[in-house]
Amino acid sequence: MIFFDQPCRFDANTGYAKPDAILTLSRMVQLETFLFNSISMAAINRFESRRSVAGLVETIESIPECALLVISGHTAANEIHVFGFFIARPLVDGPCIQSGRSGFDETALLFQLSPTHDVFRGKSGAPAWCVNNNDLVFGDKDHGAALALDGSLINARFTHRLCGPSEEAVYGPTVHRGDFETLLSIDGFEVWGESF
Repeated sequence: MIFFDQPCRFDANTGYAKPDAILTLSRMVQLETFLFNSISMAAINRFESRRSVAGLVETIESIPECALLVISGHTAANEIHVFGFFIARPLVDGPCIQSGRSGFDETALLFQLSPTHDVFRGKSGAPAWCVNNNDLVFGDKDHGAALALDGSLINARFTHRLCGPSEEAVYGPTVHRGDFETLLSIDGFEVWGESF
């Protein structure tokens, strides 16, 4: 099987077709549409993480370059959503997102893969994530796009707030989507990263 211009070691019928997999081959293709110059999908591996905020942050920070967090959950109406987070250099960009001069087209962003496809790019100088009252928060819940995972990693809240000219968003919202909030029960999460 050829994955774009490189041989792919994963077969659609064996590698990512596991019944409980979140990052399926079709979702990898979705990611490739906006991360093609930032991560090599042919070189990623799954990293195991403890089911705690501390364990998740530790796992993300253990990946030297190009870490992905993919989360699947369902709403009270049983609608499935898939959100995620990409960071080019977790130890460097985690506390302060660097400018695009790092050799990667993208340095930090949030994304939604299902039921809508959207990308929310990070702002240079802002922290990519923070731990607040044992919750892991990617972004600012009051400005722009943000994904907050509760301390038990059982629930998540995605907020999307349009910003005025004087407001600073960590992850820029998509104007045509307006203001909304999505509450999820987390079904699972996966951490992926490049391995060399």
